[in-house]
Amino acid sequence: IGTTTFYDLSCNSTDLHVQGPTTVSNTLTINSSKVLTVDATKSLTASGTLTNSGGTSGLVLKSDASGTASLITGSSVSGTAERYLPVSTSAIYHYLSSPLASGTINNILDASFGDYNAYKYDPSLGGGIDTRWTRVFSSTVMTPGIGYIIPYSHASTTSKTISYASTLNTGDYTTVPISTSNSDWNLLGNPYPCAISASSFITENVTTNANFLQGNLAFWNQTSNFNTGDYAHYTLSGGTRSTNEATVPDGNIGTGQAFFVESGASASGGVCHFHNSMKTTTNTQFFVPDPDPIQRFYLNVTDEEDNFNQILIAFLAEATKEFDPLYDGRKLQGNPYLSFYSFINNDDDKYIIQGLPLLDESHSIPLGLYAGIGGDYTIELDTLENFEEQNTIYLEDKLTQKMIDLKKNQKYLFHAKKGEANDRFVLHFNPQTSNIKAAVLKSPIQVFTDGKLIHVLNPENKLLRVEIYDILGKNVFSTNIHHESQDILLNNNTGYYVVNVFDGFYSYQEKVFLSGKL
Repeated sequence: IGTTTFYDLSCNSTDLHVQGPTTVSNTLTINSSKVLTVDATKSLTASGTLTNSGGTSGLVLKSDASGTASLITGSSVSGTAERYLPVSTSAIYHYLSSPLASGTINNILDASFGDYNAYKYDPSLGGGIDTRWTRVFSSTVMTPGIGYIIPYSHASTTSKTISYASTLNTGDYTTVPISTSNSDWNLLGNPYPCAISASSFITENVTTNANFLQGNLAFWNQTSNFNTGDYAHYTLSGGTRSTNEATVPDGNIGTGQAFFVESGASASGGVCHFHNSMKTTTNTQFFVPDPDPIQRFYLNVTDEEDNFNQILIAFLAEATKEFDPLYDGRKLQGNPYLSFYSFINNDDDKYIIQGLPLLDESHSIPLGLYAGIGGDYTIELDTLENFEEQNTIYLEDKLTQKMIDLKKNQKYLFHAKKGEANDRFVLHFNPQTSNIKAAVLKSPIQVFTDGKLIHVLNPENKLLRVEIYDILGKNVFSTNIHHESQDILLNNNTGYYVVNVFDGFYSYQEKVFLSGKL
């Protein structure tokens, strides 16, 4: 069956394959011993009555690396819903939920993959997010709407397909439990054999459902190494990706996908809602933006070990300069070596997504960075969406006293010590020309110091001649460099020095102060 619409459809004389978006408006019948298969990424919508006499093998929803099949129906029927998962030789953690009315943890255990322990997140336990896991066992019923975590690894394969076989979930779930404490994280999961709209879920549980949740969804995305995994985030402002190679959440929550959410200001109700009206046939991502005039600014940071973080600044008509649960998302850190975030005025929380009013005036946003290791870092402009030609964007580095025009110099290489730097960087949108004219970075070469070390950053890998003079004009150090960065240690007294860098055409000069402390 290709893309088509039927009034009535019976699978009674031969097996059928759904190979395109298919709708049956009145009755759909699957007779005993026959099989109706919905291919991966395809959809079947039964608007009327769906009857399956073939049991769990009579209705099969396929899944592979391209995506997962979708079933949208109001009928309670048996079937098999598959969920494809990537696997590597090291343990990859998957955040899963069940599309079954009575599924158990046994559905996701696999002895050939080590039969690993599975866990449920319990926000009532003390400590941080890493200490709130409680083990669940093979007979534990997977509550519809709740998420679970399990690792898989196997030396001989790079994928695994889970088969959920029983009565498939449909209908409304309005008593899914969440923490009653504001801003507590909760691990929820899509309860349906189809994707749901993230925007519909957020709107229902933030606006309609009395602010029981914040509108910030966090999706775990780990490729191979646990320590380099991180969370992708999504709010109504948009989404951020978790690694340099990952995709941005597309606004749909796939079959079997679990995700973190925060309890809202009115979390005393202790529940969240899932509704049939949230269902969608777009089921290609294991995590379609609405057409809108949102201006989105994505900024990345990477270190020498290829750890990656991304933040999103969005400007839209509905947002304010204060915290908005629909549009602002707090950072949930998964990578212990790197964290990049922004701040809202008069708020110490760290945000990975920040929504602001439409950009019709100057606006400055403080940025924060946690560096798990000292070394060279790169801040890079990733994407601009719906920005006007005349919009200007500058990154201010208060330590090096540089102002970088990110529309002209999209990469900024800098040195950072281990630890948090929450007062070093500021983003300036449409700043006054008089405030930045003298500070704009005209050369990609940068020179600065922290203690005894002088750092020369050479992002274009030019051959540079570096000469250092003391305050009396005496040459105390000379060298040639052609690497992206060079650290110079002077065994001289504390004081001011002049660093002169010559690239063969132009000379770049910087006055630095050495404190004598590393």
